[in-house]
Amino acid sequence: MITVNDLCNTYFKSRFYTSLAPKTQRDYAYFLAKVAVTHVAGGWLGNMSCKKVSAIVAEGAYSQWVEHGPYYAEHLRSAARRVWSIAEKRDTLRYNPWKGIDPVALPPRHVKWTHEQLTTFFETAFAEPKWSNVGLIVLLAYTFGQRLGDMRVLTWENYCAVPRKLDLYQSKRGVGVSLPVDESMANTLNQQFIHWGDRSKYVCPHPVSLNAYTVEQLSKTANKIRNAAGLPSTLRVMDMRRTAVTEAADGGATMAEIMSMTGHQNVSSVKPYMGKSAKQAGAALSKRDSLIQHTYGDDT
Repeated sequence: MITVNDLCNTYFKSRFYTSLAPKTQRDYAYFLAKVAVTHVAGGWLGNMSCKKVSAIVAEGAYSQWVEHGPYYAEHLRSAARRVWSIAEKRDTLRYNPWKGIDPVALPPRHVKWTHEQLTTFFETAFAEPKWSNVGLIVLLAYTFGQRLGDMRVLTWENYCAVPRKLDLYQSKRGVGVSLPVDESMANTLNQQFIHWGDRSKYVCPHPVSLNAYTVEQLSKTANKIRNAAGLPSTLRVMDMRRTAVTEAADGGATMAEIMSMTGHQNVSSVKPYMGKSAKQAGAALSKRDSLIQHTYGDDT
C-alpha cells in the first residue's frame, strides 16, 4: 500500500522538488505537512492509501482548509495536486482527485496602507525586541516593493555594503533584481549585522531558532503587531508590495521603472499590484485639462 506520506516522500526525492529554489522547497514541505495531518474520512490523510483518496475525501479535506482561509486552502490544494500530478507522470497513480475541486474564489485585494498606518505599525514593531525582526522583514518588503517571502529568507549574501545594494533572485519566478540601498537602510542593515551576523546567515532570523521565520510564524507575529498597534484587521502585511507599487506610480515612475523594482517581466503581471489612486487620477485629469487648454484655449 502506498500512503500519502509515501507519495510525498517520493516527491521530495524527485528532481521536480530538488530543482526548486530553497524557499519554494520549504514552502512545499510546510504545506504538504499540513496536508498530511488533516483528519478526514476517519483518519489522518498522511496515513491513508493514495488509492482511497477519492474526490469525496479530497473535497472533505479542502472544506476543512477553507475554514482557515481561501489562500491557505489553495496553497495546500496546489501542493497536493502537484504531488499527485508527478505520480501520474510516473504511472504510480492514474487519478488526481485534487484537480476536480472547484476552488474557492480568491477575493481580489485592493487594500493599501496609509503613511500613518505604516508609521504606527513600524513604531510598534521596533519598540519590542521580540518583534523587531518581523518589523524589519515587513519594512524591507515595503521599502523595496518585494514579496514578503523573499524578505523572510533574505541572507547576508544578498546584501552588498559597497556599493550599497541588494541582489536577489525572486523565488516565485527566479527573476534576478538589483536594488539600491539608501544610507538610512544601510545603517539599519549594518546594525542588524552587528547584532545577528555572527549567529545567523539570515538578515532577519527568528530570535530563538536563528533560522528564517516560517510562513506561519511571520503571519502570526505580524498580526500581533498590527493588533497591538490598534490597526484594523483588514490590513495585511502582504499588502506592502501593492502599497509600494502604488506609491511608485503616484510618484510618476514609469511602468518600466516599476517592473525593474518588482522583477515582473510583463505588464499584465504587474497591473494587479498597481492600485488606482486619487493622485494618479488627479494627474490624469490635470494632463487632460492642460491638453484641452493648449488645444482649444478660450474656445472651451
